[in-house]
Amino acid sequence: SIPTYASELTNELLKKAGKAQAKHSFGGASYWLVKNKIEVFYPGPGHTQDNVVVWLPEKKILF
Repeated sequence: SIPTYASELTNELLKKAGKAQAKHSFGGASYWLVKNKIEVFYPGPGHTQDNVVVWLPEKKILF
C-alpha cells in the first residue's frame, strides 16, 4: 500500500463527503523529510477550501 498524506482539513473535508481519507495527516508548519526541511502554510481558501503552500528552503522551491 502506498502511504498517503493530507492536511487535517483535507481529511475532515473528505470524511464529510464520504470519501477515503489519507492514512497520515499533518497540522503543523514545519517537517523534516529525510534531511530536508519542508514548510507547509495554510493561507486560507483559494482554488480549494484546503489550499496549502509548501516551501523547500534548501532548494528555494515554492509550490
